[in-house]
Amino acid sequence: GCIVYQEQVMQIVRELGGYSLGRADLVRRAMSKKKADVMQKERQNFIYGTDEGGVHVDGAVARGIDEKTAASIFDEMMDFASYAFNKSHAAAYAVLAYRTAYLKKYYPVEFMTAQMNSFIGKDMGKISEYVNYCRQRGIKVLPPDVNRSMAKFSVENGSIRFGFAAIKNVSESITGQIAAEREQNGPFKDFFDFIRRGDQLNKRIVEGLIKAGCFDSMNVRRAQLLAIYDQAMSAAGSDRKQRATGQMSLFDMAGADDIAADAAIPLPDIQEFDKNTLLSMEREVMGIYISGHPLLEYADELNKLASCSELSASDGSGKYTDNQKVRLGGIITSVRTKPVKSGNGLMAYAVIEDLTGTIELAAFPTVFNRCSNKLIMDNKVIVSGKLNMREDQNNTVLVDDIFPLERTGASGRLYLRLDMNDSAMVERIQTMLRRYPGNVTVILVDAATKKAMQADRGMSINPSPAFMAIMNEMLGEENVKLK
Repeated sequence: GCIVYQEQVMQIVRELGGYSLGRADLVRRAMSKKKADVMQKERQNFIYGTDEGGVHVDGAVARGIDEKTAASIFDEMMDFASYAFNKSHAAAYAVLAYRTAYLKKYYPVEFMTAQMNSFIGKDMGKISEYVNYCRQRGIKVLPPDVNRSMAKFSVENGSIRFGFAAIKNVSESITGQIAAEREQNGPFKDFFDFIRRGDQLNKRIVEGLIKAGCFDSMNVRRAQLLAIYDQAMSAAGSDRKQRATGQMSLFDMAGADDIAADAAIPLPDIQEFDKNTLLSMEREVMGIYISGHPLLEYADELNKLASCSELSASDGSGKYTDNQKVRLGGIITSVRTKPVKSGNGLMAYAVIEDLTGTIELAAFPTVFNRCSNKLIMDNKVIVSGKLNMREDQNNTVLVDDIFPLERTGASGRLYLRLDMNDSAMVERIQTMLRRYPGNVTVILVDAATKKAMQADRGMSINPSPAFMAIMNEMLGEENVKLK
């Protein structure tokens, strides 16, 4: 598109409107900051001139330009105000854009690693977007590992290795200690070796490392380590105190203290946590899901809905506009409530994440009262609402309703036989159908006339066991047929 340089704006108002250099700079600043009231006033000055405040401006009309042309020129400058750069900025942006595009094309793994590192400690939501971007393009993002991770994200054999610094409660000093110990005395043999060699570790750090999966490569289960890490750290601490005071055990003298320490705390024979629990732990300590994603099995369903990344990035110029009705799906990753200013009830703010990114949801009291049992952490949902755009804030979705996100692999037709003259029942059925979106077409059959029609302009549903049980209860099993 066109680029209007700020210098050009100043030149236009000076030569066509008779502005001084100082007043032209005021117009430039007002335009770049989108001060509409100032620009509207300057529009009049540019066209007709002014002597306000003792400063004379000829105006374009007085300089021989017809009123319509002068107005058109000024309006065109205002239209491009959001694109106005000074030349030095524009040149720097162009060079940076070219270099960035080159690196992204020819060094994608290194480029994405640097991108992730730039958001450590700032915006884990952005890192989550980059992780999903990498997965979609075949770039592996490897989980953190005590024997392989560096302080930050790093390149490892064509993949990206998760860094220690992106794990909650792991400070820069601790990441340096882990790396230095590993370099000086070799890789950690097992979990107990790591505990013994980490004299600056505390329980919160170790718990975070376990939940992040840092010891998974040592053939131990996170459930096992979470059961004994407290005891293991206490034993290691006692051993260090004995060494510091010069006390020695029988095993120390025999040179078998490592064996004794391992034998003292056997790993319990317990099953690993289920996959969703493991992923929730990762989200808790890293802000993202790293070894998988709880929504991968719902990819087909989510592809039919608006994506969080599209909605959050929309500025009204593309596919989505302000106040547009949208449907999106994902997993709820945070929820907070606050009283409304009127004092009549609570409203909720939540974050929903899909496979592309995140966006904030806002539910006003009436909606929150109806949907509070669905707007809970780790719940997988479909949300319908309106996209809300504001220049000074991130985009949000104002919630109208929330439904369960379920697999909709089935296709076909569902026939529901009922009395079509019973308007209350028809409305109840239609309401229930909207709560279970999917791929199966619904046909309503009038019990008296046998006349068939598609429900609510051809809506499709997901005939989950829960939905079918509700239909059977409302209409009777003999009146519910899935083909």
